[in-house]
Amino acid sequence: MAQANDGFARNPDSGGAVNLATHLIGGKEYPVIMDADDTGHIKGSTPAYLLTQMPRATTAAATDFFDIFNATGSGLTIRIRGLWLVKQVTAASAIVPFFEFHAIMTSAVGTGGTAASIDPAAAPAAGLLALSELDSANPALPAGITARALPAGGATAARFLWPMYFSNEETYPWAEGSQFFNLIPELAHDQPITVREGQGFKVRQITATASTGTNYGWMLAFTTV
Repeated sequence: MAQANDGFARNPDSGGAVNLATHLIGGKEYPVIMDADDTGHIKGSTPAYLLTQMPRATTAAATDFFDIFNATGSGLTIRIRGLWLVKQVTAASAIVPFFEFHAIMTSAVGTGGTAASIDPAAAPAAGLLALSELDSANPALPAGITARALPAGGATAARFLWPMYFSNEETYPWAEGSQFFNLIPELAHDQPITVREGQGFKVRQITATASTGTNYGWMLAFTTV
């Protein structure tokens, strides 16, 4: 291990201020910097939200579990930061074919279904959504950003992103650990999934598997700029 063996000073400005932030370590002041992202915002400063769907029984194939939509005129861009499966095992299940889900970008708002509850104090009922701020000081989302559970229509598929496969077998390590893995393809220094005005995102169940004992829900983390 090693620490810096030298330092530098900043000349005062016209007002006499020397306004570089520093931190004292081992008798030497170190400059302190803060990273900004490609939007110019300090990392960690953009408002963040969780969209959480309580687990529900999987039913028919081609079912949209939820969608979120950013309508034209919202004035914001959504950046999706994480997607997690929320899996509830309620009974033993035989080994059956995996469930298949797709992550899909949409071009129209979902219709029908049940709108997300905003910052609820208690968990919604099975299959329904909670839309929660990560910081109570975050601004309220504009009316143009909406989310609903189990939309019956709309949520028109515009761009397929990736597939996901899950088993109901409770003895698999995945049965308990699945909700700790972010399913978003993470690119450390590149673009996040971006939902611009007039676009949306949904998760669709593709296959139906004859099985009982497991309920599925989702958790989506996103920021707005």
